[in-house]
Amino acid sequence: MRDTRTVANRFANGTGWRTLASAALLLGLLGGCGSRELEEIKAQQGQILAKLDAIAQKLESGGAGPRPVARAPSEDYNRAYTIETGSSPIRGNPNAPVTLVAYSDFQCPFCARATPHIDALQQKYPDKLRVVFKHFPLVEIHPSARPAAVAAMAAQDQGRFWEFHDALFKNQATLAQPNWEALAQEAGLDVTRFRSDMAKNATSYEKRVDQDVAQARNVDVRATPTLYINGKKVLDYRNVDGMTAMVEAALHN
Repeated sequence: MRDTRTVANRFANGTGWRTLASAALLLGLLGGCGSRELEEIKAQQGQILAKLDAIAQKLESGGAGPRPVARAPSEDYNRAYTIETGSSPIRGNPNAPVTLVAYSDFQCPFCARATPHIDALQQKYPDKLRVVFKHFPLVEIHPSARPAAVAAMAAQDQGRFWEFHDALFKNQATLAQPNWEALAQEAGLDVTRFRSDMAKNATSYEKRVDQDVAQARNVDVRATPTLYINGKKVLDYRNVDGMTAMVEAALHN
């Protein structure tokens, strides 16, 4: 049996509980990619750290007193970020007074689940809300997300980004082995032009994805989907009433 003092020393110097907490966080990340799920994981990690710290203190004799519990940094939902629209696709009234920006990943299941809620919100405000799509592919866990973003730009060049967007999320289960041309056809694109644009403009499309990713990091995007309403992060993207309250606040400010 391992000496409890050795275990205590490992927790005291931080290596033991940090390793376990990191493993817990990694397991949580593998279970989802949504912003709310990430916050729940962080909260659970904080609880794990607190419990491990308490165990370490019990194992140690003559300790120097309680140690501060490590906590994950919280997100600021009151801060209004400046997000340039640039050439990003827009759905709805382009001159609407309220803008919802969605940083998304076409292979993220939580992004697919968020889409109906965004659509419902836009239906409530057809003239007052515009939706801007930004690419944030999580390439470490979604290998088809970045190629999907590139293909979506070819669709955007034909003025059919949103049709292709809908086709991607509808067929998300098959994106592990995607057939881009079949999806393009489903979205009503000129497939010959789509094929040509994918070959001819691949480098420029990749650069545009990079620009979205760089911008995302500048506005504290940590997971997908991350939504902003007039620059403020949305706490719960699955709560249409909560997002409605944010739109109303933006309209009356």
